[in-house]
Amino acid sequence: MIQKIKNFLLRHSKYSILFFTLGIALITSVFFISSHYVERHKNLQIYNLVETKKNENKILMMLQSNIRNDDKAKTHMLGFIKASIRFPNFEISVVEGVGTDLNKFTQLVENAYKEGVRNIFLLGFSNTLEFYNITRKYNDVSFFVFNGEELERNIKNYSIKIYLEKYYLGMLAGIQSKTGQIGYFMNEGLASIHSLNFFARGVDFVNPKAVIHVLGLDEKYNLSNIDDVLSKFIKRFDIDVISGSAKKCYWCKVAEANNVSFIGQYTDESNKFSPLYLGAYDVDFSKVYSYLFSMIINGTINYKELSWFGRDDDVIKLSPFSLLVSRDAIYRIKSRKRNLDNGVDSMLKGPIYSNTGQLFAPADSIMSERIIIKQDTWFYRNVVQHDIDKLYSEEDKAQMKLEEPVDEGINDFVLIQYNEDELLQLLNSEEKYLKDM
Repeated sequence: MIQKIKNFLLRHSKYSILFFTLGIALITSVFFISSHYVERHKNLQIYNLVETKKNENKILMMLQSNIRNDDKAKTHMLGFIKASIRFPNFEISVVEGVGTDLNKFTQLVENAYKEGVRNIFLLGFSNTLEFYNITRKYNDVSFFVFNGEELERNIKNYSIKIYLEKYYLGMLAGIQSKTGQIGYFMNEGLASIHSLNFFARGVDFVNPKAVIHVLGLDEKYNLSNIDDVLSKFIKRFDIDVISGSAKKCYWCKVAEANNVSFIGQYTDESNKFSPLYLGAYDVDFSKVYSYLFSMIINGTINYKELSWFGRDDDVIKLSPFSLLVSRDAIYRIKSRKRNLDNGVDSMLKGPIYSNTGQLFAPADSIMSERIIIKQDTWFYRNVVQHDIDKLYSEEDKAQMKLEEPVDEGINDFVLIQYNEDELLQLLNSEEKYLKDM
């Protein structure tokens, strides 16, 4: 075989030399082009990184409320600061207590724009037409809106899948309740209704006869007397387990005063030491903001999609249950979680009815996650809504001193601006506080 090849090459030697020369030229060309492409591509990446750092290194977070009376805003803010430590080239600042005055909001955005800020994180602002008109005006600014609703070319909406953990906490409430009367307090409006519905599904799975009494306190009232409001609420319906979703865990200390078990939320570090505490969930917002900061650096912001963060991102997890929770209850919840994680069953399996009798998912069908998130104006079938105006008599309300708020109302907005050094000092003091508890 080798001899045949030699004979062939000898007979066609001039062609062999030509093919050999062409082959060498082709290999050299490919190598040169590949090397040039790789080097050009590498330089392009470096160039983009440098330009991103140069033009987009100023980042601002704006909070509608003040962190002293909004634990959730505070948790976001601390996560934002922690994330920034991993990105030392970013220059960050925070403004809290912006309030509901759109003129103030517009002025702050304009000032930030003049100072070169091109990435603004917004927390707690209402999704109104006026709000989105302001963001459209600054169309070369990227606005990161927590729980945002509109898809705009310069708005990046992001949220967390709290409702998944709420389902398991609903199971916990259903197991622990002896009266079958469970309380739930809300003062955040429609944004947290889908979390309540998952909580209600969890209750229903373990305790189909249980009722969830929901008290929504409109911000037209002053929360200074919320203890009286919730105490009357608990006593009136013989509630023995209470949870909720609000800027603070208003129901935590009220539950203790009334000897009622309670389920907290992710901001309740101090309440986890209460003898009546059952459980909660933990959120690591530093991972959320680190991911979003990476988008800015890499130029990979997808404005057309909502960025969801949850257990898969190691952002949310159930907190350890207290000693009040039996081993049997823990086993049932973990077993259910294992089956859902493995696809053996679905928490969105029908039939799913609203509390007005509307059928959202027939038996044996699976309701779309997108539908249950978007359909945030309905309540699950075991939920009973209570309006404070109808729940209490005029005499009761007079005793509770529920009054129309003055000026900016219950939030008592105070505009506070922090530079980077002040934010790091705040973070250090908060971390020391949590360690010392």
